Amino acid sequence: MDIESHIKALKRICRLRGIPVTPQRRIVYEAIIRRGDHPSAEQVFDEVHKQLTNISKATVYRVIDRLIELGLVRRVGQSGMVARFDADLRRHHHFTCRSCGRIVDIHDPQLDAIAIPQTLANSFVIEDFGVHFFGLCTECRGKLGEKSVDNV
Repeated sequence: MDIESHIKALKRICRLRGIPVTPQRRIVYEAIIRRGDHPSAEQVFDEVHKQLTNISKATVYRVIDRLIELGLVRRVGQSGMVARFDADLRRHHHFTCRSCGRIVDIHDPQLDAIAIPQTLANSFVIEDFGVHFFGLCTECRGKLGEKSVDNV
């Protein structure tokens, strides 16, 4: 989805919920979309602050929380990691480099088709799932001198 389509979705959802589309909401959302690298709130703030020099970090955090609440952005990452944000709401999965922290999207129909284990299906209502791989990206592996792993 391109930026304009995302902005149309923001306007539509805000209108349906009776929430104004403020310049802050639009600019924070655009910053997350444009970066595409799963930015942290700090990175979003740095990006937005270039355009709105009077915006506070607290405002950026509140706007991100509202975008999550509206279903326009997802929080990505694991417990103990800095929260990162993703505006790509299509089913996809992630790889996170344990050295540099880079997060990469993985679009793979085989991962999408993973069967939910019956023990989970019997005990829980599964609303969504994603596979998250952790390891070293090519660049970090080269810097650290680690060899590729053939089988995990």
